[in-house]
Amino acid sequence: MTILIIAAQTAAATSTQFAVTKKVMSRTVIASGLAGAETVVIQIKDGAGAWISTSSANNLTATDPVRTISAEGEYRLSKNVTAGSVSCSLTGAL
Repeated sequence: MTILIIAAQTAAATSTQFAVTKKVMSRTVIASGLAGAETVVIQIKDGAGAWISTSSANNLTATDPVRTISAEGEYRLSKNVTAGSVSCSLTGAL
């Protein structure tokens, strides 16, 4: 099942959070519409409850718009303002 977690838009946006657990062992995130150097950042909630960005190597980009997340944790996606409409989707058992 694929769920839209950021609707297509040019404005900055942050998705709702989603979990990777022992029951749901991985999630795949997909960004559609990125161009040039635009990115979508994968963030994880730390032990204090703050959202931190994962490694920039994990960012979704125009040339690499799909990532599978398999480390347990609470995640969300964050996109900056983009020239064209960008949407983000999530796959995996819910």
